[in-house]
Amino acid sequence: MEKFEFIHIEENKSLMRIDDSIGKGGIEGKVFVSEFLHLAKSNEELEVNIASGGGAMTDGYLMFSEIDKVSKTKNVNIKITGLAASMAQLISLA
Repeated sequence: MEKFEFIHIEENKSLMRIDDSIGKGGIEGKVFVSEFLHLAKSNEELEVNIASGGGAMTDGYLMFSEIDKVSKTKNVNIKITGLAASMAQLISLA
């Protein structure tokens, strides 16, 4: 079961939480990116909270890449709220 959620905080701002491993058996990159891009269309500000031990390189890099692209046109804030190891650390640098 994927452990990430999306919370609408206020008008034009949403929060996403990553609280599981990245990749198969956790949060899959394609699913995360699809939801992230959907939120980016309707919000000017996105916050991503990370508490993950990391995971698959391909899924993590896909997530990093899309967050990085969106951050060029939207306000994207990333907060580490727990462990951010391996690929989770890379995502936090987006």
